[in-house]
Amino acid sequence: MSPIGRRNYGNHWLRKARAAYNAQDYDVALRQVNLSIHFDPVNRDAINLRNEVVAAGGYQDESIHDYLK
Repeated sequence: MSPIGRRNYGNHWLRKARAAYNAQDYDVALRQVNLSIHFDPVNRDAINLRNEVVAAGGYQDESIHDYLK
């Protein structure tokens, strides 16, 4: 996959994550922003949004192992 295609997928998922975050659906927003970061790991907006979703959704105390279960 070309870098341009990966960046487009990242922006696609970032837009969906912002919409879910604005609708206060934090589980969906977290899943979608993680996809955005997967496709475009240097996108600073996605990383900042992920930090906001984690803070708003109350995921700070949850380990990655608990999340994956």
